[in-house]
Amino acid sequence: MSASRIAIRRIAALSGPRAQASLLGARPFTSLGETLTSKERAEEARYIRLREKAAMEARKEAAKGDKDLEDAMHDAAGIIAATHDKLSHEALLNLAKWKLGRIS
Repeated sequence: MSASRIAIRRIAALSGPRAQASLLGARPFTSLGETLTSKERAEEARYIRLREKAAMEARKEAAKGDKDLEDAMHDAAGIIAATHDKLSHEALLNLAKWKLGRIS
């Protein structure tokens, strides 16, 4: 066996089957393709996480807004009940929105 064949076998044994294929010239751009694919997957995962986080924050904000609206409606209903007046649910909702500044 020649010295170059021995060196190639030793390097291939140390570095695994992927390096062996690229050392022998079978697929020289495999590592570049794998690198680009893994980077693309990482970017897609990052983008998805950011979108999910933004959606979750929007849901939390909407839930907080709903809670504020319910509290305002409860306060308005208490005031209306104290004066023995009656309002429809829609009127109470509009009054609560006005109190929170959501209706101009």
